[in-house]
Amino acid sequence: MMQRPGPIAVVELSNRHGRHAPFNAAFLRTIALGFPGRQVAFWADPTHIEAVRPLLDSAAGLTFHPIALHEDGMGVTHSSFPRIRHGLARLRQVHAAHEGRAVAMVVSGSSPSAMLAAWLLQRMGGPPVQVPLHGEVNALREGWRSRNPLARCIDLMAALRRCPGPRLRLLALEHHVAEALVELAPWLAGLVDVMPHPAGAALPEVPLPARPLRIGTLGIATRGRGFDLWLRLAAELGGLPGLSLHHVGPLHRDFAGRPMTGLTDPPDESHLPREVYLSRLQALHYVCVPAQGRYYDLAASGTLLDAVAAGKPVVALRHRSLERFFEGAGDIGFLCRDEAELRQVLRDLAVGFDPARHARQAANVRRLQRQRMPEALAEGYARGLAALVR
Repeated sequence: MMQRPGPIAVVELSNRHGRHAPFNAAFLRTIALGFPGRQVAFWADPTHIEAVRPLLDSAAGLTFHPIALHEDGMGVTHSSFPRIRHGLARLRQVHAAHEGRAVAMVVSGSSPSAMLAAWLLQRMGGPPVQVPLHGEVNALREGWRSRNPLARCIDLMAALRRCPGPRLRLLALEHHVAEALVELAPWLAGLVDVMPHPAGAALPEVPLPARPLRIGTLGIATRGRGFDLWLRLAAELGGLPGLSLHHVGPLHRDFAGRPMTGLTDPPDESHLPREVYLSRLQALHYVCVPAQGRYYDLAASGTLLDAVAAGKPVVALRHRSLERFFEGAGDIGFLCRDEAELRQVLRDLAVGFDPARHARQAANVRRLQRQRMPEALAEGYARGLAALVR
Protein backbone atom coordinates (compact mmCIF):
# COMPACT_ATOMS: atom_id res chain seq x y z
CA MET A 1 0.00 0.00 0.00
CA MET A 2 1.43 3.37 -1.04
CA GLN A 3 2.06 5.71 1.88
CA ARG A 4 0.38 9.10 1.70
CA PRO A 5 2.86 11.98 1.11
CA GLY A 6 3.95 13.75 4.28
CA PRO A 7 2.07 16.92 5.25
CA ILE A 8 3.14 20.55 5.06
CA ALA A 9 2.61 22.17 8.46
CA VAL A 10 1.87 25.91 8.52
CA VAL A 11 2.36 27.31 12.02
CA GLU A 12 1.09 30.75 13.05
CA LEU A 13 2.96 31.74 16.22
CA SER A 14 2.04 35.42 16.40
CA ASN A 15 -1.52 36.35 15.48
CA ARG A 16 -4.83 36.02 17.25
CA HIS A 17 -8.36 36.85 16.11
CA GLY A 18 -8.54 38.43 12.64
CA ARG A 19 -5.06 39.95 12.41
CA HIS A 20 -3.42 38.74 9.17
CA ALA A 21 -6.40 36.44 8.58
CA PRO A 22 -6.93 37.50 4.93
CA PHE A 23 -3.25 36.86 4.14
CA ASN A 24 -3.15 33.51 5.92
CA ALA A 25 -6.32 32.38 4.15
CA ALA A 26 -4.94 33.29 0.72
CA PHE A 27 -1.54 31.80 1.59
CA LEU A 28 -3.03 28.50 2.77
CA ARG A 29 -5.08 28.22 -0.41
CA THR A 30 -1.97 28.94 -2.49
CA ILE A 31 -0.05 26.13 -0.75
CA ALA A 32 -2.97 23.69 -1.03
CA LEU A 33 -3.36 24.39 -4.74
CA GLY A 34 0.39 24.14 -5.30
CA PHE A 35 0.62 20.72 -3.64
CA PRO A 36 -2.55 18.81 -4.58
CA GLY A 37 -2.88 15.50 -2.80
CA ARG A 38 -0.72 16.62 0.13
CA GLN A 39 -2.20 17.53 3.50
CA VAL A 40 -1.69 21.18 4.51
CA ALA A 41 -2.14 21.46 8.28
CA PHE A 42 -2.72 24.92 9.78
CA TRP A 43 -1.74 25.32 13.44
CA ALA A 44 -2.87 28.55 15.10
CA ASP A 45 -4.64 30.15 18.03
CA PRO A 46 -8.30 29.02 18.10
CA THR A 47 -9.54 32.60 17.67
CA HIS A 48 -7.36 32.98 14.57
CA ILE A 49 -8.63 29.72 13.11
CA GLU A 50 -12.18 31.03 13.60
CA ALA A 51 -11.25 34.13 11.58
CA VAL A 52 -9.40 32.27 8.81
CA ARG A 53 -11.71 29.32 8.19
CA PRO A 54 -14.69 31.34 6.83
CA LEU A 55 -12.38 33.00 4.27
CA LEU A 56 -11.56 29.62 2.72
CA ASP A 57 -13.69 27.39 0.56
CA SER A 58 -13.39 23.64 0.92
CA ALA A 59 -9.83 23.52 -0.44
CA ALA A 60 -8.81 19.87 -0.55
CA GLY A 61 -6.20 18.80 1.97
CA LEU A 62 -6.58 21.69 4.45
CA THR A 63 -6.89 20.78 8.14
CA PHE A 64 -7.00 23.04 11.22
CA HIS A 65 -5.35 22.46 14.60
CA PRO A 66 -5.35 24.75 17.70
CA ILE A 67 -2.21 25.67 19.63
CA ALA A 68 -1.63 28.01 22.58
CA LEU A 69 0.30 31.20 21.83
CA HIS A 70 2.64 32.99 24.23
CA GLU A 71 0.56 35.32 26.41
CA ASP A 72 2.54 38.36 25.19
CA GLY A 73 2.86 37.22 21.58
CA MET A 74 6.20 36.58 19.89
CA GLY A 75 7.30 40.21 19.85
CA VAL A 76 8.08 42.18 16.74
CA THR A 77 11.75 43.09 16.33
CA HIS A 78 13.11 42.26 19.79
CA SER A 79 13.19 38.76 21.16
CA SER A 80 13.27 37.14 24.58
CA PHE A 81 14.37 33.74 25.81
CA PRO A 82 10.87 32.88 27.20
CA ARG A 83 9.34 33.62 23.80
CA ILE A 84 11.94 31.49 22.03
CA ARG A 85 11.36 28.60 24.48
CA HIS A 86 7.60 28.89 23.98
CA GLY A 87 7.93 28.99 20.19
CA LEU A 88 10.21 25.96 20.21
CA ALA A 89 7.77 24.04 22.43
CA ARG A 90 4.91 24.77 20.01
CA LEU A 91 6.97 23.73 16.98
CA ARG A 92 8.03 20.51 18.71
CA GLN A 93 4.36 19.89 19.52
CA VAL A 94 3.48 20.24 15.83
CA HIS A 95 6.40 18.06 14.76
CA ALA A 96 5.39 15.33 17.21
CA ALA A 97 1.71 15.49 16.21
CA HIS A 98 2.71 14.68 12.63
CA GLU A 99 4.91 11.84 13.92
CA GLY A 100 7.96 13.37 12.28
CA ARG A 101 6.41 12.96 8.81
CA ALA A 102 6.02 16.66 7.98
CA VAL A 103 8.07 17.32 4.86
CA ALA A 104 8.23 21.05 5.52
CA MET A 105 7.13 23.56 8.11
CA VAL A 106 6.09 27.10 7.19
CA VAL A 107 6.44 29.34 10.26
CA SER A 108 4.26 32.34 9.53
CA GLY A 109 5.73 35.32 11.33
CA SER A 110 9.19 36.81 10.91
CA SER A 111 9.81 37.89 14.49
CA PRO A 112 13.29 36.88 15.68
CA SER A 113 11.73 34.70 18.40
CA ALA A 114 9.84 32.63 15.82
CA MET A 115 12.85 32.43 13.50
CA LEU A 116 15.20 31.32 16.28
CA ALA A 117 12.68 28.75 17.51
CA ALA A 118 12.48 27.29 13.99
CA TRP A 119 16.28 27.23 13.76
CA LEU A 120 16.53 25.35 17.07
CA LEU A 121 13.97 22.81 15.84
CA GLN A 122 16.17 22.27 12.80
CA ARG A 123 19.16 21.54 15.01
CA MET A 124 17.04 18.94 16.81
CA GLY A 125 16.32 17.11 13.55
CA GLY A 126 13.12 18.88 12.58
CA PRO A 127 11.87 19.30 9.00
CA PRO A 128 13.02 22.07 6.64
CA VAL A 129 11.41 25.43 7.29
CA GLN A 130 10.28 28.42 5.28
CA VAL A 131 9.65 31.76 7.04
CA PRO A 132 7.44 34.32 5.24
CA LEU A 133 8.62 37.87 5.94
CA HIS A 134 6.12 40.43 7.17
CA GLY A 135 6.42 43.97 8.49
CA GLU A 136 8.83 43.03 11.30
CA VAL A 137 11.83 43.26 8.97
CA ASN A 138 11.09 46.94 8.31
CA ALA A 139 12.86 47.65 11.61
CA LEU A 140 16.18 46.86 9.92
CA ARG A 141 15.97 50.30 8.31
CA GLU A 142 16.19 51.92 11.74
CA GLY A 143 19.58 50.34 12.38
CA TRP A 144 19.19 50.48 16.18
CA ARG A 145 20.40 47.53 18.26
CA SER A 146 20.60 47.12 22.02
CA ARG A 147 23.99 47.48 23.71
CA ASN A 148 23.08 44.52 25.92
CA PRO A 149 24.97 41.54 24.44
CA LEU A 150 22.26 39.09 25.55
CA ALA A 151 19.60 41.13 23.76
CA ARG A 152 21.79 41.54 20.65
CA CYS A 153 22.42 37.81 20.31
CA ILE A 154 18.69 37.12 19.84
CA ASP A 155 17.51 40.26 18.01
CA LEU A 156 16.33 40.41 14.40
CA MET A 157 19.74 41.03 12.85
CA ALA A 158 21.24 38.15 14.86
CA ALA A 159 18.43 35.86 13.76
CA LEU A 160 18.96 36.79 10.11
CA ARG A 161 22.70 36.07 10.44
CA ARG A 162 22.31 32.77 12.26
CA CYS A 163 19.17 31.08 10.97
CA PRO A 164 18.79 31.07 7.17
CA GLY A 165 20.51 28.28 5.29
CA PRO A 166 19.78 25.40 2.91
CA ARG A 167 17.07 24.02 5.24
CA LEU A 168 15.67 27.30 6.56
CA ARG A 169 14.73 29.71 3.79
CA LEU A 170 12.98 33.07 3.86
CA LEU A 171 9.99 34.04 1.72
CA ALA A 172 9.73 37.65 0.56
CA LEU A 173 6.22 38.68 -0.42
CA GLU A 174 7.34 40.99 -3.25
CA HIS A 175 10.41 41.09 -5.51
CA HIS A 176 11.40 44.53 -4.22
CA VAL A 177 11.41 43.20 -0.61
CA ALA A 178 13.91 40.48 -1.55
CA GLU A 179 16.09 43.01 -3.36
CA ALA A 180 16.07 45.48 -0.46
CA LEU A 181 16.74 42.73 2.10
CA VAL A 182 19.77 41.39 0.23
CA GLU A 183 21.09 44.97 -0.11
CA LEU A 184 20.99 45.27 3.69
CA ALA A 185 22.10 41.70 4.41
CA PRO A 186 24.20 40.43 1.46
CA TRP A 187 24.82 37.05 3.13
CA LEU A 188 21.14 36.23 2.44
CA ALA A 189 21.66 36.11 -1.33
CA GLY A 190 20.31 32.79 -2.61
CA LEU A 191 18.37 32.12 0.60
CA VAL A 192 15.26 34.22 -0.12
CA ASP A 193 12.36 32.83 -2.13
CA VAL A 194 9.90 35.29 -3.67
CA MET A 195 6.15 35.21 -4.18
CA PRO A 196 3.95 38.22 -4.96
CA HIS A 197 1.75 39.01 -1.99
CA PRO A 198 -1.56 37.25 -2.71
CA ALA A 199 -4.65 39.40 -3.02
CA GLY A 200 -7.86 38.58 -1.26
CA ALA A 201 -11.00 37.58 -3.10
CA ALA A 202 -12.36 40.33 -5.33
CA LEU A 203 -14.92 42.52 -3.59
CA PRO A 204 -18.18 43.21 -5.41
CA GLU A 205 -18.11 46.36 -7.50
CA VAL A 206 -20.30 49.10 -6.01
CA PRO A 207 -21.65 51.75 -8.45
CA LEU A 208 -20.62 55.22 -7.26
CA PRO A 209 -21.85 58.64 -8.29
CA ALA A 210 -19.23 60.83 -9.97
CA ARG A 211 -19.61 63.45 -7.24
CA PRO A 212 -18.45 63.91 -4.66
CA LEU A 213 -15.15 62.30 -5.65
CA ARG A 214 -14.16 60.17 -2.65
CA ILE A 215 -10.43 59.60 -2.04
CA GLY A 216 -9.11 57.94 1.10
CA THR A 217 -6.15 56.44 2.91
CA LEU A 218 -6.37 53.00 4.52
CA GLY A 219 -5.14 51.08 7.55
CA ILE A 220 -3.77 52.30 10.87
CA ALA A 221 -3.20 56.05 10.66
CA THR A 222 0.55 56.25 11.40
CA ARG A 223 3.35 58.64 10.53
CA GLY A 224 5.21 55.90 8.66
CA ARG A 225 2.22 55.41 6.38
CA GLY A 226 2.10 59.11 5.64
CA PHE A 227 -0.89 60.15 7.72
CA ASP A 228 0.77 63.43 8.74
CA LEU A 229 1.03 64.33 5.03
CA TRP A 230 -2.58 63.26 4.48
CA LEU A 231 -3.68 65.60 7.27
CA ARG A 232 -1.82 68.51 5.64
CA LEU A 233 -3.42 67.76 2.27
CA ALA A 234 -6.87 67.41 3.84
CA ALA A 235 -6.52 70.77 5.60
CA GLU A 236 -5.60 72.41 2.27
CA LEU A 237 -7.91 70.58 -0.13
CA GLY A 238 -10.76 69.15 1.92
CA GLY A 239 -12.94 72.17 1.21
CA LEU A 240 -12.72 71.97 -2.58
CA PRO A 241 -16.14 71.56 -4.22
CA GLY A 242 -16.89 68.01 -5.27
CA LEU A 243 -13.94 66.47 -3.36
CA SER A 244 -14.36 64.32 -0.24
CA LEU A 245 -11.27 63.08 1.63
CA HIS A 246 -11.41 60.12 4.04
CA HIS A 247 -9.44 57.75 6.19
CA VAL A 248 -10.61 54.15 6.60
CA GLY A 249 -9.06 52.55 9.66
CA PRO A 250 -8.09 53.25 13.28
CA LEU A 251 -6.06 56.16 14.64
CA HIS A 252 -2.56 55.59 16.02
CA ARG A 253 -1.95 57.07 19.47
CA ASP A 254 0.69 59.43 18.02
CA PHE A 255 -2.17 61.44 16.47
CA ALA A 256 -4.50 61.43 19.45
CA GLY A 257 -5.98 64.90 19.92
CA ARG A 258 -4.77 66.20 16.56
CA PRO A 259 -7.36 68.17 14.55
CA MET A 260 -8.73 66.26 11.55
CA THR A 261 -9.61 69.34 9.52
CA GLY A 262 -10.81 68.57 5.99
CA LEU A 263 -11.47 64.86 6.50
CA THR A 264 -15.07 63.86 5.85
CA ASP A 265 -14.44 60.58 7.65
CA PRO A 266 -11.56 60.76 10.16
CA PRO A 267 -9.89 57.64 11.61
CA ASP A 268 -11.80 55.59 14.14
CA GLU A 269 -10.70 55.67 17.76
CA SER A 270 -10.65 51.87 18.02
CA HIS A 271 -10.34 48.75 15.90
CA LEU A 272 -12.61 48.72 12.86
CA PRO A 273 -14.45 45.44 12.15
CA ARG A 274 -13.29 43.96 8.85
CA GLU A 275 -16.73 44.10 7.26
CA VAL A 276 -17.08 47.81 8.11
CA TYR A 277 -13.57 48.50 6.81
CA LEU A 278 -14.31 46.80 3.48
CA SER A 279 -17.67 48.54 3.12
CA ARG A 280 -16.04 51.96 3.55
CA LEU A 281 -13.25 51.00 1.16
CA GLN A 282 -15.80 50.07 -1.50
CA ALA A 283 -17.32 53.55 -1.20
CA LEU A 284 -14.06 55.22 -2.38
CA HIS A 285 -13.19 56.17 -5.97
CA TYR A 286 -9.41 56.22 -5.33
CA VAL A 287 -7.11 54.95 -2.58
CA CYS A 288 -4.24 57.27 -1.66
CA VAL A 289 -0.89 55.84 -0.47
CA PRO A 290 1.04 58.85 0.91
CA ALA A 291 3.85 56.89 2.60
CA GLN A 292 7.14 58.72 2.14
CA GLY A 293 10.72 57.52 2.07
CA ARG A 294 11.37 53.78 2.24
CA TYR A 295 8.55 52.63 4.50
CA TYR A 296 7.50 49.81 2.17
CA ASP A 297 10.99 48.77 1.01
CA LEU A 298 11.03 45.74 3.31
CA ALA A 299 7.33 44.98 3.52
CA ALA A 300 4.45 44.50 1.15
CA SER A 301 1.66 47.03 1.54
CA GLY A 302 -1.44 45.31 2.88
CA THR A 303 -3.50 48.43 2.24
CA LEU A 304 -2.39 48.41 -1.39
CA LEU A 305 -3.55 44.80 -1.68
CA ASP A 306 -6.88 45.78 -0.13
CA ALA A 307 -7.22 48.45 -2.82
CA VAL A 308 -6.50 45.82 -5.48
CA ALA A 309 -9.11 43.44 -4.04
CA ALA A 310 -11.65 46.26 -4.18
CA GLY A 311 -10.68 47.28 -7.73
CA LYS A 312 -9.69 50.78 -6.63
CA PRO A 313 -7.18 52.85 -8.64
CA VAL A 314 -4.35 54.38 -6.61
CA VAL A 315 -2.87 57.84 -6.07
CA ALA A 316 0.54 57.38 -4.47
CA LEU A 317 3.98 58.82 -3.86
CA ARG A 318 6.66 57.17 -5.96
CA HIS A 319 9.02 54.69 -4.32
CA ARG A 320 10.52 51.38 -5.32
CA SER A 321 7.68 49.18 -4.11
CA LEU A 322 5.06 51.21 -5.97
CA GLU A 323 7.13 51.39 -9.14
CA ARG A 324 7.37 47.59 -9.21
CA PHE A 325 3.66 47.34 -8.48
CA PHE A 326 2.75 49.65 -11.38
CA GLU A 327 5.10 47.91 -13.85
CA GLY A 328 3.18 46.07 -16.54
CA ALA A 329 -0.18 46.79 -14.90
CA GLY A 330 -1.26 49.48 -17.34
CA ASP A 331 -2.94 52.64 -16.10
CA ILE A 332 -3.96 51.88 -12.51
CA GLY A 333 -3.75 55.40 -11.11
CA PHE A 334 -1.23 58.15 -10.48
CA LEU A 335 2.36 57.76 -9.27
CA CYS A 336 3.64 61.12 -8.00
CA ARG A 337 7.26 62.29 -7.69
CA ASP A 338 6.75 64.29 -4.51
CA GLU A 339 4.25 65.99 -2.23
CA ALA A 340 3.77 68.90 -4.63
CA GLU A 341 2.78 66.60 -7.50
CA LEU A 342 0.49 64.58 -5.24
CA ARG A 343 -1.23 67.80 -4.19
CA GLN A 344 -1.64 68.84 -7.83
CA VAL A 345 -3.06 65.47 -8.87
CA LEU A 346 -5.69 65.74 -6.13
CA ARG A 347 -6.56 69.26 -7.29
CA ASP A 348 -6.83 68.12 -10.91
CA LEU A 349 -9.09 65.22 -9.94
CA ALA A 350 -11.31 67.57 -7.97
CA VAL A 351 -11.74 69.83 -10.98
CA GLY A 352 -11.63 67.44 -13.93
CA PHE A 353 -12.52 63.91 -12.80
CA ASP A 354 -12.87 61.68 -15.87
CA PRO A 355 -15.31 58.79 -15.16
CA ALA A 356 -14.30 56.97 -18.37
CA ARG A 357 -10.61 56.97 -17.43
CA HIS A 358 -11.46 55.93 -13.89
CA ALA A 359 -13.42 52.96 -15.27
CA ARG A 360 -10.41 51.91 -17.39
CA GLN A 361 -8.11 52.23 -14.39
CA ALA A 362 -10.47 50.13 -12.25
CA ALA A 363 -10.60 47.43 -14.95
CA ASN A 364 -6.79 47.28 -14.98
CA VAL A 365 -6.75 46.93 -11.19
CA ARG A 366 -9.26 44.07 -11.44
CA ARG A 367 -6.98 42.33 -13.93
CA LEU A 368 -4.05 42.79 -11.52
CA GLN A 369 -6.17 41.29 -8.76
CA ARG A 370 -6.77 38.14 -10.81
CA GLN A 371 -3.00 37.79 -11.35
CA ARG A 372 -2.50 37.72 -7.58
CA MET A 373 -5.14 35.16 -6.72
CA PRO A 374 -3.94 31.85 -5.21
CA GLU A 375 -4.92 30.06 -8.43
CA ALA A 376 -2.45 32.22 -10.37
CA LEU A 377 0.35 32.02 -7.76
CA ALA A 378 0.20 28.36 -6.72
CA GLU A 379 2.41 26.86 -9.45
CA GLY A 380 5.17 29.44 -9.01
CA TYR A 381 5.08 29.09 -5.22
CA ALA A 382 5.32 25.30 -5.45
CA ARG A 383 8.38 25.57 -7.69
CA GLY A 384 10.04 27.84 -5.12
CA LEU A 385 9.27 25.50 -2.21
CA ALA A 386 10.42 22.42 -4.14
CA ALA A 387 13.95 22.81 -2.70
CA LEU A 388 12.50 22.07 0.75
CA VAL A 389 9.65 19.67 -0.04
CA ARG A 390 10.98 16.30 -1.17
